[in-house]
Formats: sequence, structure tokens, C-alpha cells
Amino acid sequence: MRSDQLTTDQLLALRERIAPMLEYMAQLEKRMHERKFRADDPLFVLVAECRNCVQGVYVELGHHSPEPLVGKSARPPKSIMPINGDPLGRKPRK
Repeated sequence: MRSDQLTTDQLLALRERIAPMLEYMAQLEKRMHERKFRADDPLFVLVAECRNCVQGVYVELGHHSPEPLVGKSARPPKSIMPINGDPLGRKPRK
């Protein structure tokens, strides 16, 4: 089987299951950033990479749908964007 053979219902079901995971990872990354984890901290880097990978799967599922998934039940999580536009959530050094 290939990913382009999944039905719209299967894609929606996957996105609905992944959305809470993505929300959790995004919130964890945000909390770590707020607690001033260093950008090169191994755990912080892994959390940011994990959030990025889960977000990639979430977006890719939307691209495979033969019809737009916008407005369907699998809405994107609130906080999936990288902090400050940086994929690892780093603040510019002064």
C-alpha cells in the first residue's frame, strides 16, 4: 500500500489522532523555551525535532487528500508554529 491510496476518511482519522500529539509537543517545546532551556540542550533539540516531524506528518496527510481537509473535523492544533520563527525556538543572541 502507498500513502496516496488512503481514503479521505482514513486521512481524517489519522489527522484526528495526531492533532493532540502535535499540540502536546508544541506546548512542551514552548514551555521549555519559556523556562530558558538552551537551544543546544539535547532534550530541547529532540523535542523541537519531534514537534517538527509530527507537524510534517500532519501536513503531509492533508496534502494526500483528494479533497481539501479544511473545515473538516481534523483542525490544526493552536500552537504548531515554531517559536519566534526559529524551528528550534531559539531567541537571537545579543
